[in-house]
Amino acid sequence: MKNWWKKFEKFGAFPLKDKLLFLKVFFCIIFIKIALFLLPFRVFRMFFSFLSSTKEETIYSENYIQKIIIFTNIISYFLPFSVACLPQALTVKYFLRKDKNILLKIGINNQNQTFKAHAWVEKNGKFIIGDSPLIHYIPLWEWE
Repeated sequence: MKNWWKKFEKFGAFPLKDKLLFLKVFFCIIFIKIALFLLPFRVFRMFFSFLSSTKEETIYSENYIQKIIIFTNIISYFLPFSVACLPQALTVKYFLRKDKNILLKIGINNQNQTFKAHAWVEKNGKFIIGDSPLIHYIPLWEWE
């Protein structure tokens, strides 16, 4: 019980702006997880593209990017259900959608006769969230 209280105290120490961002990330992950479960992927992809489309371009600060990544990881870890790499990557992509250098990639790993898929996000070719895919995963698709 003490661990939960300490975590709650840490959250209480956040500035209001960070608390609101944390809650936005929380609801975004849940929304994406539910939508991926309920909708066919083709429909989800069109819906997500509609929600995340923008004409504006912004280069986000490293501080903002790190907050999005940390909040996404924390929330994914503490939710009572599994949040795989795709909802996490989609959440980060959504919050960084105005940066045209952000790419969500989906790849496969077919080592040892087993098929595995993985999603990750890159900025300017550098991996920013998801387990390091570069060694074992072959990118199949980029989601701009």
